[in-house]
Amino acid sequence: MIMKDKVLKLLQKAGWFEGRVVDVIKYTEFLDDEGYFVFGSAINFLKEYGGLIIEFENPKKNR
Repeated sequence: MIMKDKVLKLLQKAGWFEGRVVDVIKYTEFLDDEGYFVFGSAINFLKEYGGLIIEFENPKKNR
């Protein structure tokens, strides 16, 4: 399995799908409260990938 396929499988297992959009207000408020400027590209990223929890096996653990 090539890397692209592995990444896609992990993202989908975490709940990602093409066209996914989540409310990012909790992220942007937190970052704003911490004094960070939130770029539009960061907001777009968070809308698609925010809240996902990716679980993977450590290949070194099975040696």
